[in-house]
Amino acid sequence: MRYLPILLVSFLWTATLFAQANPSVVYIEGNPSSATGGFNPYPGIGTVPSGGSTEIPTTTLYPEHSDEATFGLPSPTQRTSEIFFSNGQTPRRDGLFQKVNFNVLWAPKGSGDSAVGLTVLDLSAAFALPFPSKESPLMLTPLFQTWFFDSSSTNGTFYTTGLDIRWFAPIIKNKFTLDLGAAPLYSGDFKAKKESFRIPARLAGIWTCNPRTKFVLGVLYQDRSDSYNWMPMGGVIWTPNEDINFELTYPKLRISQRIKWWGSVAGDSVSDWLYGGFEFNGGSWGYRVESKEIDIRFDYRDYRLLFGYERRCLSGLTIAIELGWMFDRKISYNGYGSYHPDDAFFLQLKTAF
Repeated sequence: MRYLPILLVSFLWTATLFAQANPSVVYIEGNPSSATGGFNPYPGIGTVPSGGSTEIPTTTLYPEHSDEATFGLPSPTQRTSEIFFSNGQTPRRDGLFQKVNFNVLWAPKGSGDSAVGLTVLDLSAAFALPFPSKESPLMLTPLFQTWFFDSSSTNGTFYTTGLDIRWFAPIIKNKFTLDLGAAPLYSGDFKAKKESFRIPARLAGIWTCNPRTKFVLGVLYQDRSDSYNWMPMGGVIWTPNEDINFELTYPKLRISQRIKWWGSVAGDSVSDWLYGGFEFNGGSWGYRVESKEIDIRFDYRDYRLLFGYERRCLSGLTIAIELGWMFDRKISYNGYGSYHPDDAFFLQLKTAF
C-alpha cells in the first residue's frame, strides 16, 4: 500500500506528457445547441473531432460503450465520465433502447491458505425515457450478476438482480446537472430469506467549467453492513484533446489514450484505446448459514489496479480486455468475523452493443 501513491503519481505524470506530445486533434468550439459540434453537459450531446465527420448522431441519452451498467451493488459506481463527458467517438442511439452489456471477470484461486478465486458474470441493458425531456432523462437498467467464490473456507455463489433507476436533472443550463438514483435489488444466495433485499442510492452534482473540464461531487449509499456503507464520490474529468481522457474520480479512476493503428483515425466509426485505472469494487449479499439455520450478510471488497485495451464501435459491438491486480481484499461475515484473502491477478472481458 505504501507504494500506491508513487505508482499513481508516476502514471499520471507519464500520461500527461504523452497527451502533450499528441496535440494533433482538437475540439470544435461551437454553439452548444449544434448537433454536430459545440458542447452540452447533458448526456447525448458531445463534440466532434476537428476534421471528423459531422454525420455522428448526437441525440441519444446514454453512451453505448459504458463499462458499467449500474452504480448499485456489487459495483459501487459506473465510470462517471461515460454519463457526463461523452465525446465525438461515443456511439449514441435514439429511442428507448440504449445498449446491452455482458462482462466476465476471472481471478484464479492461487495456492495459499488464504487464497480466494473469483468469477463474476454481469449482464445488463439500458433504456432511456425523456423525463420530461431528453435533456432530463430517466435511465432504467435491469441487471443480473453472478459471483462465484472459490476457496477452502468460502465456497459460495451469490446473485444480484434488480432495476437501477437514475434521473439526470439540469439545474443550471449548460453548467450544473443533478444526478439522483436508487436501485431496488435482490442480493443473496437464493437461500437466505433475510438480509437479501436492499436499496443502494446515490446523489451527485456535476459542474461544467468549460467544454473540456467537469467537476463531480456526491455520495453513495451502498446498503452494506460494513464500514463501506456510505462512500464519497467525485473528482475532475478533463479531456485536453480528442485523443486522451483523464477521469480523476473516486471510486473509479481511469486515464485513456487513443492509439492510431489498423486504419483507425479521427472521425472514423471505430477507434482503439489503451487505458489504466484504479478502482474500489465489491458487493454485499444475504447468506444462509445452514449449520446454524440463520441468515447473515456476506460482504466482499477489494482495490484494483488495471490496464486495458478497448475497441469502440460507433454502431456495433464495443469490446475491452483488462488485466489487473486485486489487493487489500476483505471478506466479512456480519457478526461472525472477517479475514483478508491473498492478492490476486485478474482478467476481464467487457462487451457492449
